[in-house]
Amino acid sequence: MTIQILGIQFFKGKTEEVFNILSNKGGLMTVPAAPALVTVNRDKEYYDALLGSDVVIPDSGYMVLIWNSFFKNKINKISGLEFINFFMDNIDKFKNDSFFW
Repeated sequence: MTIQILGIQFFKGKTEEVFNILSNKGGLMTVPAAPALVTVNRDKEYYDALLGSDVVIPDSGYMVLIWNSFFKNKINKISGLEFINFFMDNIDKFKNDSFFW
């Protein structure tokens, strides 16, 4: 469940859904910062890293605000801090035997 913005597949769900995906399947989650998204067209390495991520969460409130103002297919902002707090509160439910933080 993603939405493509700037060619990047941003996760379109809620924090708990991201946690469940990573808990069950593992993978690389990235949280792109707004200043980095502004220059993504000039930073190929960063852009490729975002494209190679398993889950990219929309942490930029401004990007979400702009997107939701112009398009019907809405996206929820997921704060990186919100995700970390949720993860720490639910770490005992994490199903993978190992992970890299």
